[in-house]
Amino acid sequence: MAFLNLNKQELDFLEKRLMFLKLQATVGEDKYLDRIIKRIQRVKKPIKIQSRKAKGRSFQKQIADDIANLLNIKYDQQDDNCLIHSREMGQSGTDIVLRNEAQTQFPFSIEVKNQNYISLLQFINQAKYNKKDNTDWMIVIKSIKLNKPIVVLEWEAFLKYIKDLRK
Repeated sequence: MAFLNLNKQELDFLEKRLMFLKLQATVGEDKYLDRIIKRIQRVKKPIKIQSRKAKGRSFQKQIADDIANLLNIKYDQQDDNCLIHSREMGQSGTDIVLRNEAQTQFPFSIEVKNQNYISLLQFINQAKYNKKDNTDWMIVIKSIKLNKPIVVLEWEAFLKYIKDLRK
């Protein structure tokens, strides 16, 4: 599957042209054009804020769960005092809260981003701002344009953890 990155004017132009073509289309072609036009209209409609937050919240919980499984630590999102917790939307600080043993075993301050448009400098600045003492910042990014989530961290931090693994 290929992705096109078109701005609003290009989408409007394409939609109008396809509607014009539909007027001249045969019976089989008009259904195909209808489907494409509906997809364009759906793309043009912005996602609701509530849906955006739900998408981000779900991904944060997935990351918290993955870390809990990696460290073999119980994760309970309902327990505010749990060693691993996905921070509620709108609160300041890192997106994944790691406490005590969890922070010792996984010494990162984690920002989680589930966005279609990646603003890496903005993400890095936020991660640095929210970084806890004695940790390295880490960003986990998921996007429709990426096949799988990716991790971003400073090269020196990466080298430090590889060196520790080799000991």
